Amino acid sequence: MKFGKHCEMAYPALSLGEVPPFPYKRMKKRIKTVQCEENGGSSFVSDLNSEVRRIDAVWSQAARRTIEAARAPRKDAFARAVGLRSPPGDARKLAAWAQLSRDGVRKILKKANKQLTFPSGPIDMLPGEPLAFVCSRTRTELECLAEELESQDCPVCLGILYDPVAPACGHAVCRDCFQSLRERAAAPQCPICRRSVDAGARALPIVGAAVKAANPADYAARKKEKEAEQNEALAKRYAHRINQHPMMMVASR
Repeated sequence: MKFGKHCEMAYPALSLGEVPPFPYKRMKKRIKTVQCEENGGSSFVSDLNSEVRRIDAVWSQAARRTIEAARAPRKDAFARAVGLRSPPGDARKLAAWAQLSRDGVRKILKKANKQLTFPSGPIDMLPGEPLAFVCSRTRTELECLAEELESQDCPVCLGILYDPVAPACGHAVCRDCFQSLRERAAAPQCPICRRSVDAGARALPIVGAAVKAANPADYAARKKEKEAEQNEALAKRYAHRINQHPMMMVASR
């Protein structure tokens, strides 16, 4: 089955009326109409970028609403009861929409790179900030809710994720590992996508809870290990004060 036909069947089946589908067929026709134009390649990239930004904004809003509902269900239920917030979406459907749309944009860019003289590059080279449904913290948390998190291991220490955080690109790492990256490198980068992480990171409580639920024994062992490391670091940091404390002075006599 051709991808355009697959999109016509898959998007309606997701029943995400508020989130528009990626117009794969329309963008495919747009490639043909700009082939004879002098600046057809740049015109196409501009049109495509405008279109994906539009649908990305709607998807992001629906995804964040779903994540917030999972973080604070009582608060979300109250907000919906008094009309301050619309119902959250379905995490699985939103994750499936993101995957389908990512495939659609990649296929369109691949066709554009072949048929147009102006190279448009890969999906992450579109002008502006990275698309949320392609690579972001929102996507990471949503896929975790949808039980589609690709890995539960930290890409830095290679151990199970503990107290995970993520920079803007959305790739989860342990909090301590992220701090080490920022302290040891002059220009710290994400270990997966190599984007800059100077802007800091945000906690991913949903990812942490999912990792703990899926691997309780490993998580408990990692927690015990981290607590021991923290106690050792504190002991070294305050060793002089501890030794000079009156209680210690008395005990040593």
